[in-house]
Amino acid sequence: LALIECSADDDEIGALVDRIRAPVEQPLYLQHTSIQLLLDIGVVRVPEHANDIESAWRRTVIARDASRQRRCATFLYQPGMDEAHQRELTIIQGIVPGIEQGEMSLVYQPKMALASARIVQAEALARWNHPTLGPISPDEFIQLAERSGQIRLVTEWVVNQVCRDLAHWHTNGLSIGVAINLSADEIAQSELEATLAPLLEQCRTSEKITLEVTESALLRDPQTALQNLRALKARGARISVDDFGTGYSSLAQLKQLAPDELKIDKSFVFGLAETP
Repeated sequence: LALIECSADDDEIGALVDRIRAPVEQPLYLQHTSIQLLLDIGVVRVPEHANDIESAWRRTVIARDASRQRRCATFLYQPGMDEAHQRELTIIQGIVPGIEQGEMSLVYQPKMALASARIVQAEALARWNHPTLGPISPDEFIQLAERSGQIRLVTEWVVNQVCRDLAHWHTNGLSIGVAINLSADEIAQSELEATLAPLLEQCRTSEKITLEVTESALLRDPQTALQNLRALKARGARISVDDFGTGYSSLAQLKQLAPDELKIDKSFVFGLAETP
């Protein structure tokens, strides 16, 4: 951490950082091998961006991490980044308590067969009403659960809840299938089959379980994803590829997976009624 007295504008700060960078990033030669150090540099203006030591340090680290994500480009802290970072930490730290204290719930979106106007399946969608942050979008907390290595806990909770709901529905004479969304990290985990086994064992009759994966998720680690999904299909699960048409998957990959369903991405059907 370097504290430099400077009242310059952004361009002059950039020039100053370049002067710091230049000597450090000069190639070194060890036994005729060139080695080059690269600096991640985050810049925070004091007191414009921080008015105490703790916040200055925290926001410098945030700016440094942003520099690292941009492959060593100099990054000037932007107002609001710390608040976003604190929100992410709150969400990550709240995932386990949220599961244990019943803050999370499932809603079911029905799927109807248009030919018969009959509901044949329901898609399980996770919802989280945080005690201080309020409702949190699944797009936000699922991504953070993946990043923090807690996605399996969320999946196990979803599976257990779906098992309970299916049993309740069956007792009341309702026999339909359920679709569950799997993230890219989940379909690359070796434990996925064990996590889903209780649900697949329970649903050996007409209540078919569909596992939905996005096309882009399949492309992240195709070999492991195909291996896991084929094993789950052998156990009776249906495989659905979501957001189809946006992930640049090849027909050869689809042939290997042999999905039961393709869900065409919404970008293809927007304006369907008006566009020939």
